[in-house]
Amino acid sequence: MNNIDPNSKYFNFNNDNELYAKFSRKNTIEYYKENLPQLIKNAKSQLSPDQVILMGHSQGARIVAEMAGSKVIDKFVYMSASPIGRLFYADVDSTTYKYILEDKLQRSELEQNFDQGDSYKTWKSFSYSPIVSISQTKKPFLIIYGEEDKSCIQCDLFYSLSWKNPKIFVKKYQGLNHIFYDSNKKSYWYKVSSDLDSWIKNN
Repeated sequence: MNNIDPNSKYFNFNNDNELYAKFSRKNTIEYYKENLPQLIKNAKSQLSPDQVILMGHSQGARIVAEMAGSKVIDKFVYMSASPIGRLFYADVDSTTYKYILEDKLQRSELEQNFDQGDSYKTWKSFSYSPIVSISQTKKPFLIIYGEEDKSCIQCDLFYSLSWKNPKIFVKKYQGLNHIFYDSNKKSYWYKVSSDLDSWIKNN
């Protein structure tokens, strides 16, 4: 807890490259998908909750999508993440991206090469579309995003999922960005969190 940045609430690596590399090697959908179910089971055994709701924002939402078939989770909330993954919105040169996504790099090369703060391994993991995983849910699944979210330009595609699957709900917030602020930098998280509470109670 002493290493949490008081402003961003993110973990502060204090320029420790070795520690960041250790984190980066595990910063993949595959790692979270493998380990999260056991973490949830452990929490359930200690807390005995009535239900488990998995919520994620941005990159965290991608993990929510991949957990949509989990038996240990009752409801899902997916916030502010593209329906086509990181691809096209990464500002990574297309030649570099093609190089990352091809299966020609060794694991060590994926882990040791970085672009914009993330390893090639992380870029590759989070670059695939979550649509197939979400579409197969059999439990309540809420998707929310802001109309002005530049990383969610094609998020209206999610409505096609809700038309086919009655368990999927989609809500777009007019005039709000990636973290639910308006153009005047006013936060509307109070509104979003209130809507989340209502959806959880009613579904």
